[in-house]
Amino acid sequence: MARHLFLHNGIAYEGELALFKSAHVGASSAQAEADLPGLRPGFMYSVTDGAETRIMDDEVAVHRYMFSHPGATVTTVPMSH
Repeated sequence: MARHLFLHNGIAYEGELALFKSAHVGASSAQAEADLPGLRPGFMYSVTDGAETRIMDDEVAVHRYMFSHPGATVTTVPMSH
């Protein structure tokens, strides 16, 4: 089962409803979104390379992305409650 995640103001939200309830904004206001499989993590990784921001939950995927995009920056992002 895939989770639809949104990144807004340094916090990851699981689903559009959680984003709207907590941040009071729609999905179009999110800085990034992703469909990721698996269980809900406690935190995510926000990877920014120039103008593009991605959210990931797999440390190995982050390392691979950083290897191919050495100028990218990574920050940990908490999940909303």
